[in-house]
Amino acid sequence: MIALTFDTDWMGQDDLRRFFDEYPFPGTGTIFLHQPYRFLESTPHERCPHPSPASPDEWKPSIRRLLDDLGLEPTGVRTHSAIHSHRLEMALYELGFKYTSNTSRLFERHIRPVRLAWGLWELPIYYMDNLDLTMEEYWKEAGHKPLSPEVVRQALRDDALYVFDFHPVHVTLNTPNLRYYLAHHAELKSGASPFQLQYRGRGVGTLFRELCAAMEAAGVGSVALKQVWQSATDQQASLQAGVKR
Repeated sequence: MIALTFDTDWMGQDDLRRFFDEYPFPGTGTIFLHQPYRFLESTPHERCPHPSPASPDEWKPSIRRLLDDLGLEPTGVRTHSAIHSHRLEMALYELGFKYTSNTSRLFERHIRPVRLAWGLWELPIYYMDNLDLTMEEYWKEAGHKPLSPEVVRQALRDDALYVFDFHPVHVTLNTPNLRYYLAHHAELKSGASPFQLQYRGRGVGTLFRELCAAMEAAGVGSVALKQVWQSATDQQASLQAGVKR
């Protein structure tokens, strides 16, 4: 089961619309939004907040404000930089959220949804582009080589959960490594379009297109994380009913 998810950091309205026009993918995605993009309201994609939690006293009111700005009710959430803690996840449950997708289990097999002690479900991330790009810098002894086609092949070998987390800014910039991204970060912050700064060799955009092509060839469509969460809750309810018998 493949779930394509996207975090909208550093994408302007026109650039994000162009991303969806120029990088089509099979199935339904889950878009984590740090601001409103009204054109997405007419698409089939799941929309969820992508908040930047501040101090603990501000967690609940700031996330509630973002939900209101987006016109959403709480279902799923991914925090900026995938920040998570026990206290934050308890606050998210109290706000009414059903699932988070923050923890990274990069390149692992047999990933499954996990029910947390305070009621939330966690839908772990199999692949995140910026972690793929930074792993060789921060974990040198692992011998990691980013942007490997193997991450695509593995996701199509079995029916485990494969949550991909792509940043449209990295896809459209076609980021090849951390150095390239940092070299252009100031321009992006100033409002430059990542399309204008696009790398011409192999990068995140290349891998994304390879993944989409492989999914199309295999007849596999992306499922929204809400569907993953619903399937997990249904399965748990079925198991509990069987125990009661």
